[in-house]
This record gives sequence, C-alpha cells and structure tokens, in this order.
Amino acid sequence: MEEEWLKNFNFLKESYQILPREEKRKLNHWITRQRWLYNKGKLDKEKVVLLSTIGFDWKPQQSFFQLQVKYLDEYRKVHDGNWPKKHEEYPDGNKLGQWLNRIRQEIKKNKLSPEKLAYFHTDNFVVDVKQKLWDDRFEELVSFRHLFPDRWPMTSEKYGKNFKLGYWCAQQRQLFAKGGIVNQRHQ
Repeated sequence: MEEEWLKNFNFLKESYQILPREEKRKLNHWITRQRWLYNKGKLDKEKVVLLSTIGFDWKPQQSFFQLQVKYLDEYRKVHDGNWPKKHEEYPDGNKLGQWLNRIRQEIKKNKLSPEKLAYFHTDNFVVDVKQKLWDDRFEELVSFRHLFPDRWPMTSEKYGKNFKLGYWCAQQRQLFAKGGIVNQRHQ
C-alpha cells in the first residue's frame, strides 16, 4: 500500500477530530476521493477493509438523512405530532426546520429519491406551507360566512383561532386588485 495513503488513513483514524481546519480540509479531499473510488469500484479491497474497520461512512448523505429522520420522529413525539417550523432546532444546534424546508423544496422540484419520499407520504405532511395556510384561512372564511351569511368580516375582526380574518380578506382583495390571485383561488 502506498505511503501517502497510509499516512492519510492514520490521520483519519487517530486524529481527525482534533486536526486544525486546514489539515482537516486537505484530509476531506482525500476522504471524498476514497468514496468516489469506492463507488466506481476502483478502490482496492484492502483499503475498503481498512476504512471499514474504523467505521468509515461510505454514504454520508444517506447517513445524514437517516439521522435527521430520527430527530424528526423524536421531535414529533415531543411536540404532539407537529412538524418543526423553518427556524427550529432539534436537538439544540441541529437546524431540523431548515433541513425539512430543503426537503420540501426538493419534493416540489421532484428531486427527492423515491426511497426518501416514501417517509414523507403521511396524511398530515405539508409540502407547500403557504398553500396550506391559505387553505386554512379560506376554510375559516367559509365557516364565518355560514355563521354570518349577510356580511363579511370587518378588518379588525377576529375569528377562529384568534386570527384576524377580516385583515386576511382585505389582503386577498388587494392581491386580487393587483392581479396577484390565481383564478382558481378567486372562484
């Protein structure tokens, strides 16, 4: 086995966590190369075995996804089945809300693999949060109009979950006047 490879392997094995940033950056290039060679079937079996003995992560993106899903499951158990908001961290320091927001974007763009997508096929997972919010507000308006068929909510009037439904209606009117409401919503 070549000397340079063994030197990098030993760095990884013994001192990766305490290496200065610049040294870590150099080693990260080597790590990425090992994964690339492995995926192409070009990494010597002896090297694969050595790296595997120290717990080398051959698929870090997959491992990260699985870890985030584990955190997401924990979060939902603690928070009555709710999904984290965009800027929530769970556990502390882990930007779970931002990760979930990126997942939503990947779903919208059809870039999430079917295996990963399967996890999010639940009854209450919302891909388009803004659309869900609009739909909820519209349902509140429908409910309001059933109770009060002869009038629309006043701008400062609260209804439902202490929400200013009249203000939301005023915003919709402004959007409509500017041509910003899609025909489907207008009907």
